[in-house]
Amino acid sequence: MRLRVEGDLLVGYGFGDQRVTVPRSSVKALGHYYRRRYRSGPSEGLVLLDGEDRMLLRAKGAWSADLVAFCGRAGLPRPQRRDGARLWRRAPGYRRLRTSPRGAGLAAAVIVVVVLAVSMLCGMAGLSLIWLLPASFGPLRLLVGGVALLGGVVVGAALGGKAVARATQVLKWAARSVTRSGRA
Repeated sequence: MRLRVEGDLLVGYGFGDQRVTVPRSSVKALGHYYRRRYRSGPSEGLVLLDGEDRMLLRAKGAWSADLVAFCGRAGLPRPQRRDGARLWRRAPGYRRLRTSPRGAGLAAAVIVVVVLAVSMLCGMAGLSLIWLLPASFGPLRLLVGGVALLGGVVVGAALGGKAVARATQVLKWAARSVTRSGRA
C-alpha cells in the first residue's frame, strides 16, 4: 500500500490491485490518527481531507514514511494529527484503501488455532514424561506431571509464536521484494 503524487492526482494503491485516485485540487490537508482501543488494540492510519475537514480517503496502518516531505511534494500543509479523538466525518465519495489482503481475518484465526494446537501437543508430551518416573514417586508423580504439562504448554506457545513471527518476516520480505521489482 502506498500513496503517490501523479500529475494532478493523489493516487492510493492498496491490496488486490486497488487503485484509488483523488484530484489534488479537492484535497486540502493530510491527516494522521491514532486511537487506543481496549478490545482490539490500537488503530492508526492516514486520511485525505477536503476543504470542510471531511475524509475523502482513509488508509489504516502505520504510515512510517516522512509525511511532512510527502505533503511538501503534494503541495499540502503539514499533516493534521488526532490522538484518541473521533475521526473526521466522511465526505461524499469517501473511499477506503484496502491495507490488508483478503482473508487476513481467517489467516489470523488459523494462526491462533495452530499455536494452540502446538501448545497443547507440547503440553501432552510433557505430561507423558510422568510415565517415565518409577512408581515409588507415588503422589509426587501428579505434581511432576502438572509442572511438566504447564512447562510443555509454555514451551509450545513460545515455539508457535516464534514460528509465526518468522513466517511473518518471510512474507513481508517477499511482499517488499515483489513491490520493489515492479511486478505488483
